[in-house]
Amino acid sequence: MSDQGDGLGARSTGMFAVTDRLAAALRSAEQRGLRGEPGPALSELAGLRPHLATADSATLRATAEIAALLALWGGDPATAQLLCDTALAATDDASTRGRILICRARVTPGPGRREAYTAALTEFSTAGDVAGQALALAGLASPRADDTDGMVASYHLRLARDALRLALASGDAHAVAVCTGNLAAGETYLGRTSTIRRWQRAAEQVPADMNTYTAEASSLNYANWALTAAGHGEYALARRAVLEGRALARGVAWSRTFSAIEAVVAWRTGAIDAALAAADRVMAGRDAAGVSERGSAMASVITIAVAFERERRPDVTALSAAVHELSLESDQLGAEALAIQARIRAGRREPLPYRGLVAALETTAHRERRFGWEDLAIALAEIDRRVAAATIPAVSGLWPRGPRGIAAQRYVDGLLAGAGGYAALVEAGEAFLVLPEPLSAAAALRTAAEIAPTITAGNRLRAQALDLYARAGADRSAAAVLRERRLRRTVGSPRVPTSQRNLVHAGLTPREHDVAALVRGGLTALEISAELSLSVGTVRNHIARIREKFGGVSKRRLTDLLAREL
Repeated sequence: MSDQGDGLGARSTGMFAVTDRLAAALRSAEQRGLRGEPGPALSELAGLRPHLATADSATLRATAEIAALLALWGGDPATAQLLCDTALAATDDASTRGRILICRARVTPGPGRREAYTAALTEFSTAGDVAGQALALAGLASPRADDTDGMVASYHLRLARDALRLALASGDAHAVAVCTGNLAAGETYLGRTSTIRRWQRAAEQVPADMNTYTAEASSLNYANWALTAAGHGEYALARRAVLEGRALARGVAWSRTFSAIEAVVAWRTGAIDAALAAADRVMAGRDAAGVSERGSAMASVITIAVAFERERRPDVTALSAAVHELSLESDQLGAEALAIQARIRAGRREPLPYRGLVAALETTAHRERRFGWEDLAIALAEIDRRVAAATIPAVSGLWPRGPRGIAAQRYVDGLLAGAGGYAALVEAGEAFLVLPEPLSAAAALRTAAEIAPTITAGNRLRAQALDLYARAGADRSAAAVLRERRLRRTVGSPRVPTSQRNLVHAGLTPREHDVAALVRGGLTALEISAELSLSVGTVRNHIARIREKFGGVSKRRLTDLLAREL
């Protein structure tokens, strides 16, 4: 990251032809990147590498800054790294080298990033550049999803405080904004609810002479303000941060990023149509640009989650890649994506649908993160309570303390308590409703209905869950409640949504799935009874229930459906 500077358009007085060409190329690359063409822009810029050997310090710094931005917007990181390395080799000025190394660090994953920030700190110390030292320390302090250094959150926080102290001493507005944001990040992962206000202050630290490079820090702070507010269940504030951040953002990449965050907030709050619309804006822009840019992975996950709720045969082929990308980019969004993936796997009756959740929770425990992981625990407890009971105690002291974290903990406690979890599940459902998270509330209330003290109480909770699902347009979840056949059916009562009729994986029990697989093979009830060691009457009852769950189709029609779907 960089402090405020003249950036683009700088030229030396002795090499006008070379500098003019580089300045024009930098302006062109910046404009193409802002329009959503970071890949071609970065390739064009790379063609000018031979001319960097004679460029002045301002031009070298501007080259590194634009290269880093283009990579962050979706261009090739390796190309940006190469441009930074070329610029670094062309100067001996310590402060300039520090600025270039900051850019190199921003596009380098894993241990290489830390090495670049450490080298930048050395250069800035040599130059006596206090603002630069603050930026380098802030980079070292920032917690990342791919960190493997083993440093605990408290050490990151100490570095962040030192960085902000230096930034304030330097009087550099950009450095203050960056360092305030990094301190907020450290406090966020320690679970402090006061960090929402810290992120807001960081977002409002807008330099008066902001350029494209320094604007990146402002947009990042707004995005993290929105995500932190959403993580604590403060959705009105999250929407405000999205709106303000989008208004100040430069370039389509950041516009799409804020649309992706908008999609997450809408999904969480049960506004599924709005979530899909926001995700579609991101995906349409990504497809047009031909790049995988910031925000597209989360938009892909939300699109698939909506499709799984509403479509008969949703395409989930892109889910694994999107979840992997998010897990590397953000602990918070990675946890949400992993949870969505696990629920979809469970709905499709895949083997070990919770795979990935246990490892992610173990990483949370190792890093002592107190924010953004609760979706992992919820999904694991929903899918396999035995595995959850063996895994979740390792993170029991790390539950987030915001309104959402408290609701999530009550929900998980209720799930793991078995027959004794009724009160906790009802409390969790009511807490989720207040946020509001109607889909989470409905899941808690539906689970509570299974262990309600009376049939009347259970059906009341089922009806409430069904209403929440129906209002959100969550067809698959609504159909699951209806297929329990516990609610009294009257004239005008809800029916299984059209999109969820004739589904193989729509609410079948494991035994019904076994029977369905044999029906697909053309076996008779007598043959199935012999194969599964069941009575013929039991097999026929299973087949009758399967037919009903597929919308009351005939046995011949059922066989045809299973032949296509199983």
